[in-house]
Amino acid sequence: MIFRKKSLPIIGLVLVTGVSLAQVASSDKLFASNPCMDGWAGCESNGFYIDVAPIRDSQGRPIPSNMRIGWFDLGATPSASPFLGLSNYGPDAPPSASSSDVGGGDDTGGIGDVEPVEVARAPAVEDRQDPVSRERAAYTPPMGGGGAQRDAAITTPSREVTRTPAPTRDVPRAVVAPPVEVVTNVVEPEVVVAPAPTPAPTPAPAPAPAPAVGCSDLMALEAPALMGRLTPVQISCLEETLTTRPPQTTKDKISRVLLINADASNNRAEWARLLRRHLNEIDRSDPDLCFQYAIYLAGGGVSRAQRVIRWADYALENKSRWMGDTFQSRVFDLYRLKAQAGNRLWEQSTVDLNNAADNREELIQQESRARGRAKTFALDWLDFARATGQDSTQAMSLCVSVAGNRNYCRDQ
Repeated sequence: MIFRKKSLPIIGLVLVTGVSLAQVASSDKLFASNPCMDGWAGCESNGFYIDVAPIRDSQGRPIPSNMRIGWFDLGATPSASPFLGLSNYGPDAPPSASSSDVGGGDDTGGIGDVEPVEVARAPAVEDRQDPVSRERAAYTPPMGGGGAQRDAAITTPSREVTRTPAPTRDVPRAVVAPPVEVVTNVVEPEVVVAPAPTPAPTPAPAPAPAPAVGCSDLMALEAPALMGRLTPVQISCLEETLTTRPPQTTKDKISRVLLINADASNNRAEWARLLRRHLNEIDRSDPDLCFQYAIYLAGGGVSRAQRVIRWADYALENKSRWMGDTFQSRVFDLYRLKAQAGNRLWEQSTVDLNNAADNREELIQQESRARGRAKTFALDWLDFARATGQDSTQAMSLCVSVAGNRNYCRDQ
């Protein structure tokens, strides 16, 4: 039988199905040359028309029409049984397959009992109502010449062929049983709630260790002294130890511990008392302690000016213990303290002279001595500032104020 060439829609349908093309090595294998069991290129089997065009399995996937069993679902195809009789292609009878032949006999081995799977066909099935069109669709022209003559012969059929539609068979559908709901009686275990445990009583905080009553270990007392936390008992113990006339080194250490504690606790009055006792009774060779005491006295007015000069001189006696910038800054401040204290004493003597009615001669001598000493202190401050390259503006002003002559304060 002869059929027309495949149209573009069918080719497109074949290209879309990527799964089938992956299983078939080439498009030639998808189009069977002689699919019928009797060797023809077109026939009817079990009510289905078979030609060289691919057929479709139960899932709509194209497979070659000569396959007896589906490639993917292993289902029977329209050409499943090879024992059907040959189609009658005579001029008076259309090709058909007898349904009695499908039942098989002793030679079929029960193959005819396999019901064919209904195959979904492309929209081109409507063209098969025309015998000529169906014959064209079932024919694949061979390679070579003579194609035009055969096409012309197909265009003008020599006779009309009347066909009767093949009986259709109902394909049984799989019955899906509804899911069976399984009810399992679940016995929930009884939950036993244990009573909450009684919280253990909170232990009372341990009492703080009692401070040591003794004060013999001075190194152990340095840490609390640096924080100003010596207890009154400890302070009393240290004070009693000083009265027992211990060695000079021990007295010096005890006094310094008390000084550190008073300074850390910001008790300035107690600190000044302890420092004065240390300098007068224990040791005055420490220039730092003398310097601190002189600064403290300088904030007390003219009544303490004489003591400022005294302790500044004690600090200057041991100034060699200082080095570098500490030496320059401390010595500069000591000369400044002396010059300012001397100027206050001179000013006070001038006031006393102006307010005196009697004994003026003695007051005049006191004022002259006070002025001379103030001039010396001011000039010492100015000379040290110039020698060390420090600011000498205030020293120069004070020197000129006391001397009353700028030439006295010039470089000597």
